[in-house]
Amino acid sequence: MATDRPPSGNLAAYAAYKHGRAYGELGNEADMRRSIEAFGEAIRLDPRYAAAYARLSLEWNAFASQALGGKEALQANAR
Repeated sequence: MATDRPPSGNLAAYAAYKHGRAYGELGNEADMRRSIEAFGEAIRLDPRYAAAYARLSLEWNAFASQALGGKEALQANAR
């Protein structure tokens, strides 16, 4: 069964991940930035946290398409 919990069981990483999900749902530029930061924190706390990497990638893609343009969007999509 798939889970969004970190493999290490690190509750701080899980909390950061859940914050990232919540911020990402709001959909405005400031909260998308907070979402990206939260997923980055989850990964820092648990470098093996695959769900956080996946969500970080999705959030960067959404951020690039909604809030960035030109060179900035290309750089964001290259992450």
